[in-house]
Amino acid sequence: MRRARRTKFDPQLDMTPLIDVVFLLLTFFIFALLLTVRLDVRDIELPRLASAHAADPQPVLVIKLAADGIVQIDSAEINWDDLAAAITEAHAERPDAAIILAIDADAPFGTAAKLTELIEQTGIERLQIVALPEE
Repeated sequence: MRRARRTKFDPQLDMTPLIDVVFLLLTFFIFALLLTVRLDVRDIELPRLASAHAADPQPVLVIKLAADGIVQIDSAEINWDDLAAAITEAHAERPDAAIILAIDADAPFGTAAKLTELIEQTGIERLQIVALPEE
């Protein structure tokens, strides 16, 4: 009598599709995170000054002027007509915060002068201007 030869069946688990899905999900969440972070940020290129130094840690109120003339107070875009009221309101909410002015290196001088004059008219006397140290 002849016996039938049995082949031993070894079950195998293919991990390739699982790894592909995990990397796709990881990529999606990284790009989603980058897009949500970039929504509130306006890039400005700070000028480089020889007298620039590291600031002391303290509460701050940042007023940004971009090269295209758009002004932001703590990442909230403000219309020029409402700027004086917004600065006064933000300063009244945090009177102990240092007022920091970040002006893009490519911003027109006239716009920067107009902004500093507007800040002065709101009654703020101490103002710090942000720059990068010269390399």
